[in-house]
Amino acid sequence: DGYFMYEDCDDNDDTVYPLAGDTYGDGIDSDCDGLDCEADWHNPLTYFVVCPQSSDWSTAQASCSNAGYDLASIRSVAVSSKGRSSGAAPGAPSRAPAAAKASSRACARRSRSSARP
Repeated sequence: DGYFMYEDCDDNDDTVYPLAGDTYGDGIDSDCDGLDCEADWHNPLTYFVVCPQSSDWSTAQASCSNAGYDLASIRSVAVSSKGRSSGAAPGAPSRAPAAAKASSRACARRSRSSARP
């Protein structure tokens, strides 16, 4: 897969390497970041990771940082008394205050190198 053993979390599997993309919930850390989240390249320079786990702002920020990413956004969904979601439009991430619970978080790693395997 073109990565040295010290960079690669599974050198015996050519589909597993840093920034390879990842599928949430499959039990395989395809991109070697230690997170079980959905991940892929948004464009040649930005790699996004979306994690659906509920967490607060500081926990989400720490999780992204520990995996080598910046926290790009956090989406908080408030449910009205009638059981409907309110707040941001579907699919539109928004920054939430530190006390809010998140239904998902997005981490991003910006890379100046456009070279991808």
